[in-house]
Amino acid sequence: MFVSFSMLREAYDDYHRHLHDSKENHTYVQRLKFSSTKSSSGLLGSLTKKKLSLNRPKSEQIFSSGDLNNGCLSWEIVYWKELSVGDIVKVKDKEFIPADLILLKTDNCDGICYIETANLDGETNLKQKQALPVTNDFLVDDVKLMHLKTQIHAESPNGNLYHFEGYLEMGERYPLTASQLLLRGSTLANSGYIIGVATYTGEETKIRMNANEEIRYKSPMVDQTTNKIILAIFCSVLTLAAISTVNMVAWNVSDPWYLRETKNPVTTFFSFVILYNTLIPISLYVTLEMVKLVQIYFINHDLMMYCEASGRCAEANTSSLNEDLGQVQYLFTDKTGTLTENIMIFRKMSSLGLSFSLIDDPKSTLYSEKDFPAKNFIEDIKKLSMEDLSVNFELGVDFLRAIALCHDCSLQKSTEENTLAYQSSSPDEVALVSGAKQLGFTFKSRIVDSVTVEFEGEVGEFKILNILEFSSKRKRMSVIYRFPDGKIILICKGADSVIIDRLDAVFRKQGQSKELFTTSLEHVSRFATEGLRTMLYATKEISETDYEVWSTKYKEAAVSLENRSQLMEALEDEIENDLNFLGATAIEDKLQFQVPETIEKLQRAGIKVWMLTGDKRETAINIGYSCELIKEYSELILFKSCNKEELNTCINNATQTLLDLKTPEQQGILSHPSKHVVAIVDGDSFLVMQQEYIKVVEDVGKSNSSVNKGLLEETLLSKFFRLAVTCSNVICCRFSPSQKSFVVSNVKNMLKKSPDGVIGLYSTPRSFLYSVINVFKMRKVSGVTLAIGDGANDIPMLESAHVGVGITGREGLAASRTSDYAIAQFRFLQPLLFVHGRYSYQRVALFTLGTFYKSVTCYMCQLFFQNWAAWSGTSLFEPWTLSVYNILFSSLPVLVVGMFEKDLNISTLLNVPELYRSGQVNHYYNIPLFIRWVCQGLIHAAIAVIVPFYCYNGGLAYILNGTFLSNRSFGSANNFLQQIFFSDATGKFSESSLISIGTVSYTLVILLVTMKISFLESHNWTIFTFLAAFFSIGGWWLFQAIYSIVWPYLGEFGYDSLGLIFVLGDIQIQIWSISILGSILGLVLIDLNFNVIRDLWVSPWHYVKTDLQRESLKTLLSGNESPKSPYILDDSENENNKKTPLTFLNCSKAARAVCKAWKGEDLTYAAAWFARWESIHNIGPLSPFGLKKKSATIQHHETGNQSCLTKTQD
Repeated sequence: MFVSFSMLREAYDDYHRHLHDSKENHTYVQRLKFSSTKSSSGLLGSLTKKKLSLNRPKSEQIFSSGDLNNGCLSWEIVYWKELSVGDIVKVKDKEFIPADLILLKTDNCDGICYIETANLDGETNLKQKQALPVTNDFLVDDVKLMHLKTQIHAESPNGNLYHFEGYLEMGERYPLTASQLLLRGSTLANSGYIIGVATYTGEETKIRMNANEEIRYKSPMVDQTTNKIILAIFCSVLTLAAISTVNMVAWNVSDPWYLRETKNPVTTFFSFVILYNTLIPISLYVTLEMVKLVQIYFINHDLMMYCEASGRCAEANTSSLNEDLGQVQYLFTDKTGTLTENIMIFRKMSSLGLSFSLIDDPKSTLYSEKDFPAKNFIEDIKKLSMEDLSVNFELGVDFLRAIALCHDCSLQKSTEENTLAYQSSSPDEVALVSGAKQLGFTFKSRIVDSVTVEFEGEVGEFKILNILEFSSKRKRMSVIYRFPDGKIILICKGADSVIIDRLDAVFRKQGQSKELFTTSLEHVSRFATEGLRTMLYATKEISETDYEVWSTKYKEAAVSLENRSQLMEALEDEIENDLNFLGATAIEDKLQFQVPETIEKLQRAGIKVWMLTGDKRETAINIGYSCELIKEYSELILFKSCNKEELNTCINNATQTLLDLKTPEQQGILSHPSKHVVAIVDGDSFLVMQQEYIKVVEDVGKSNSSVNKGLLEETLLSKFFRLAVTCSNVICCRFSPSQKSFVVSNVKNMLKKSPDGVIGLYSTPRSFLYSVINVFKMRKVSGVTLAIGDGANDIPMLESAHVGVGITGREGLAASRTSDYAIAQFRFLQPLLFVHGRYSYQRVALFTLGTFYKSVTCYMCQLFFQNWAAWSGTSLFEPWTLSVYNILFSSLPVLVVGMFEKDLNISTLLNVPELYRSGQVNHYYNIPLFIRWVCQGLIHAAIAVIVPFYCYNGGLAYILNGTFLSNRSFGSANNFLQQIFFSDATGKFSESSLISIGTVSYTLVILLVTMKISFLESHNWTIFTFLAAFFSIGGWWLFQAIYSIVWPYLGEFGYDSLGLIFVLGDIQIQIWSISILGSILGLVLIDLNFNVIRDLWVSPWHYVKTDLQRESLKTLLSGNESPKSPYILDDSENENNKKTPLTFLNCSKAARAVCKAWKGEDLTYAAAWFARWESIHNIGPLSPFGLKKKSATIQHHETGNQSCLTKTQD
């Protein structure tokens, strides 16, 4: 039944996908059609057109000419699905591209068109595409299409949206790149029309190949425990079957006369396996999927995660990882666009050894008196050059010209007159070109092979020879121009770590150039310290001979279908050398709203935050201070050497420092550094460690020796990761996308390999036996990693982490569509993790435990009943009634708690992030907790069988006859009690059959399961809770009434249930009395007493399973603080409501009062109290050591079943 529900849901989704696909496939497009005779334009053609006109737009005939051998061309209207490879199509403005097309011609004489790819990557800015000049110039009109003779060689279909390799043969070979490829699903914009040839169609288009790529399956960490539990249950089923078989054999030793034949033990064993196999809840995963669908509905419709600026809500791309959001231990974040707004503003620059600023406001944090105003940059350097001959005016002009030329910006149509609007896929370039315009160099236009720039009223046209595009691997971009004076000039811009290595060695060493370069680097360092993104510009002149040789090689590499990228990169490296330094720019990218507050709460929640960025170290450190990753009291560990020996020494020293800061491990509390330690590593240093590690891995793989495998643990990389995961936070700067992914994968693997999930320098070495035992043991910590980013370069990192969160920012939707969850801003991590993550984890935990419990309660009745059935394997319950137990009578209570359970208010979870730590330590779902639920299920199953057997059928009367129930014992109530306990099955209807007694037990099971799950274990009683209880219990009686009357007449299987409802109705006093008695025994005397005893005997400190300094906190709360302590508790029990110093006794009372309001829930909130006090009192791992204590007042408010903490600064 549950599988059928799942199949129907999938069929519903598939049907809607089919409708969407059908609508898209039946979109119209114009395809070129050639007819060899004129008949197609005669009567037959007329009839065809009339037929088409009923459903499609009319075809557009181009011409009919004798030059075409009496043939004709026309643009016929066809469906997208009718396109084939090689078809020539025409697409008009605002129309969608029907297939992957090679651009042949545009209505622009330059062969340029603009494409909007919002449907592909979410980017709304237009992208420029350009047809090859050879085809665009040849196709002066549509007639030329008949004379076009060309061959296109393309790579095999693949899903890479941003890369294409091929070439076009038309006399000679012309390279084809992504600039000539129009992807299906994109939209033609700001262009009249284009003509292209279909290269990939249908399922072979890049967007479809990308969607159909094999996706790495991610499973939640909770599933690991669930799988262990299911394996244990399966073993238990076999064990119980074996025990029952042994009991059957023992029972039959005396060879009872009333048994016709002795059963075969083997057959009996498998009969018991079938009888007990229902202990394994088959419906668990299907019903859990329904629960998670409701959870993602809450995520997708949460207004707290709605961004007004972008108009986007949170979006869950998967439902399988909801609970992992409540167990995150490590968070890896990108910087640009994730922590920052990705709105670039050109702020400062360095040129001629001087720093210039475009900031006029002295109140700005970036304002500095060291900077010259850049408003009149050209005039100022002209005056300086006249006063000081060492100032090279032409060099300053060349620098601004380089900014205006080295980019891939295009001009967008503006509604305002005489206004130029620039557009680019990178906001950096728009900021730089706009800044150059502000300083005097205006980028005016771009055509096929030239760029026009205006300076001081003069317009210069610069011919583009080659564009060496930017990539995250190259970290630079170059353009080779032929200047108006005929010189060939290469202009290069990029990261300082890349450009410096490519500068001319003589330039860096000679006097004046060396001084200018050194001063500029100091400016760059200062800009980075201020949190600005820096970029260096350099140039060189290339001789005609050198360029011709290089250009020939580059063209050959560009048309190669094998190793094209490698060949082109090698040639690009060859030409981008011996550069002359021009200057540096600095761009501001502000932090997003509430980023520091969010990171501070993440750290309070016990989440270690790693920032992985491509920016330089100084910029990353400055952003680290701004967003609270680095505190004023933090101890920094820098790794900035490319020498193995120096790195090894640095790692060893840092390791010893962390070992000295180790706090003792206590019961339930892991060791941690006693100070806030931040490790900072750059990409070059990490690359050295990577290369050494790869070499050792290769050597170990060749030798395959266990001794050599130990060498992996002694590599620099392994030692670095053990050190890094021990630190409070880590900053990785100058990291490439592959390095980001490598870092996330290694931390994830370390957590996976650790037997208990504890990693780092403070983890305790475990024996092999411990590892074996730990297979059936719960991990100390969850070990869940989360990565968050906004760009396509962050996709490898998002896929490597347990949970990937994409930001729907200004770099498009590439990351958000690949990620598991998408949010608009970094601050939305608070509700996503602290609210939805914690709720989902707790709900899934309670749902799973409740599912196991209800299975044990019902199906273990079969085990206890075998004592009365001679261990024959006879079922206590009627077959159909037993089959629908999980579907009709026990599914609603667990579904409701799985969907709507809520122990704390949202405001409490957001204000007290320490509560999040319960998920990190598996507080709500672990093996001991599962054992407790199973034990309660076994007790309730025993009650459901024993109470009816000893009460209902007179068994108790035999035991207590004449002793317990006498006329003197209860007086006038004696007849009523005797009717209950002394029933001997002699009513109006026969009530001594197996089905009737089984029905009584079944009723008791439903009552126990419903009341326990819906009311005792739930903290949030809603209308759905009562409806679930009503329909579960009431539905059972309704089913019984219909089933016992109707079903026996429809088939032969329900004969034993004939008239059973009348039997139960006639003995209603007995059955309800027994049910109530069983419920009281099962719930009140057992469950509630268990909770009371637990709360009385278990110390609140037992539940503080986070990184708290227990002894220090006890000392603080012991009452030894001075009376002037600022830490006070507003306790209503105090006389006259006076505020007194917080003591351990008062805190315990407060914690117990909170727990009492939540119906005896585990003292998790006490942990939040202690964690919060620790953080405020500056004694914990996240506390500011050595700083002055903050004065604060903590007030405890109780309203109904909700409690919260509020902090008021004095």
